[in-house]
Amino acid sequence: MRYLYFSNNHNAQQPGHPSYDVYYKIRNILNMLNTSMKREFVPSRQVSIDECMIPFKGRVKLKQYMPAKPTKSGIKIWALADSNTGYICYTDVYTGKTDRPQGQLGKHVVKKCIEGADIVGQGYHVYVDNFFSSPKLFQTLFDNYQTAACGTVRKNRSGLPADFMLKRPVGINTRGHAVLSKEGYFWCLMERQKNCISNFNNS
Repeated sequence: MRYLYFSNNHNAQQPGHPSYDVYYKIRNILNMLNTSMKREFVPSRQVSIDECMIPFKGRVKLKQYMPAKPTKSGIKIWALADSNTGYICYTDVYTGKTDRPQGQLGKHVVKKCIEGADIVGQGYHVYVDNFFSSPKLFQTLFDNYQTAACGTVRKNRSGLPADFMLKRPVGINTRGHAVLSKEGYFWCLMERQKNCISNFNNS
């Protein structure tokens, strides 16, 4: 097994090169899997994007440790999946700090997953958690990707209505109470337990 290779080491770029890929040894396999997953299944209108952990206790440079997750140690991947079946339509491996572009990482991941799954401009609805959500991202998805989006948000995320992000917002007293506000393309829903934004239209 130690002589099983999926790439030509002589053609690989060295660390420090702009095009260096940490996972170049298995990149061909990842590309093949993504191509096959897209070919074999057409997702429903609702899809979700999130991080996943592949359990792994061996030695690898980019292994992640996340104590709050059910699987605490392993390889972290980003995945776009069909919300009805859980079928993964696109996935990419998180490579650590080298995977962080200028700006918000979550914004980069969402756009990369939508483009990688080939669902741009097809009217899909994307659901994300508060790591990814931001009004600026949702505006970009609506304007440039023709994609609706909905997700929970963090109270300190910029661009959100100030009167909604208070610790004790007006009109929200008990569990189950909610307040709805519309600004441009965005609907903001404030509940007792969670905050949510979306770029869905009136329909």
